[in-house]
Amino acid sequence: MIQNLTTGRLLPLKTARNTRTLGGYPAGAGRVTSSRLLRGDCFMPLSAPDRRHLLALGIDTVVDLREDGERGGVPSGLCGILRVRCYHIPLLPAGRGDSSAFPPDFTLGELYVEILDRSKTAVALVFRRIALKASAPDGRLLFHCSAGKDRTGVIAALLLALAEVDEELIVRDYSETDANLLPVLDRLRASSSASAETFLHAGRENMEQMLRHLRGTYGGAAAYLSAAGLSAGEMRAVTDMMVATERKTAIL
Repeated sequence: MIQNLTTGRLLPLKTARNTRTLGGYPAGAGRVTSSRLLRGDCFMPLSAPDRRHLLALGIDTVVDLREDGERGGVPSGLCGILRVRCYHIPLLPAGRGDSSAFPPDFTLGELYVEILDRSKTAVALVFRRIALKASAPDGRLLFHCSAGKDRTGVIAALLLALAEVDEELIVRDYSETDANLLPVLDRLRASSSASAETFLHAGRENMEQMLRHLRGTYGGAAAYLSAAGLSAGEMRAVTDMMVATERKTAIL
């Protein structure tokens, strides 16, 4: 039997400390439900108890946003299980896979803007996979990167923005990563270069910069996803999957 998700967003996992639902936020005329979408991390091997917990939640689709090298070092913990379908959709723009090679003054906010501008095809593939999942009668989809902060944070922000969640709540959702990863911050530091220390934190200014760019350059999430190639029907499927409301707002 598939377990129900609790009212809290963060899942009680020991080896995936930033895996959580998107539920609970006011969204346009309704509210984002705990529903069938989860955002997550994968920077250490998933333990057997955590794997059982995720499978009991009904996760049967995984979208891995990491680069090939990351996947080789720490495979996605649910992939290889017969009932789980896994899709690899790298989200970083070309040349951005190594944070130690970033310019000295480069910020995460700039990286998120680059993902929007230079990774539209990959973003569209992720959303198309979510739209296809929405047409299935059951099961849940987990999308993740390594820490569950940057690439996962961009996709989560686009999902929430498409559902008409207030920008301040989107920023807060992003910033929750700092508290979630605090117990394992030393481990993350050990696997990063000294120059990457600033990239370990989810400062709200980074997401604020991305959302300003999304709004100012594209006119919002729906317009951005349309420019990336998604149809109105696909976007509607995603929002219908996420939002509980008596009246679904049409995407024009």
